[in-house]
Amino acid sequence: MNTEKEEKIQFLDLTINRKKQNMFIDIYRKPTETDTTINCHSNHPLEQKLSAYRYHIHRLNTLPINTEEKKNEEDKLESVAINNSYPMNTVKKLKEKLKRIRTGTQERKKKWTPFTYFSPMIRKVTNIFKDTDIKIAYRATNTIFK
Repeated sequence: MNTEKEEKIQFLDLTINRKKQNMFIDIYRKPTETDTTINCHSNHPLEQKLSAYRYHIHRLNTLPINTEEKKNEEDKLESVAINNSYPMNTVKKLKEKLKRIRTGTQERKKKWTPFTYFSPMIRKVTNIFKDTDIKIAYRATNTIFK
């Protein structure tokens, strides 16, 4: 159980700072955190690789944290991406996409169809749908019940 120390308490992934008249929220990272995500070169769909970054960017954009803490978190996110072999333009594109979604300038809803992701070659097949209103959802190969 966490207890309040120096007018601060850690709750989930947040630090709540209590002052006389206000409360402030900061991002909390456990001392044992390893900053490991799915490596960019692993054989996973890109959507799964970027899910951790999508979460962190969304959290950064929606929490009411101060400017200095936001900058520190952006730097930390860039460091994690570099340590896991991601090009910075990939993370920047994701930030812009999430910003467009948040501001309502994202494209209209599309229909989805699932494909089993068994290798990166599946991308060549699914590129047929690139210019249509159909979006692709990848699922992992199920080897347990075969």
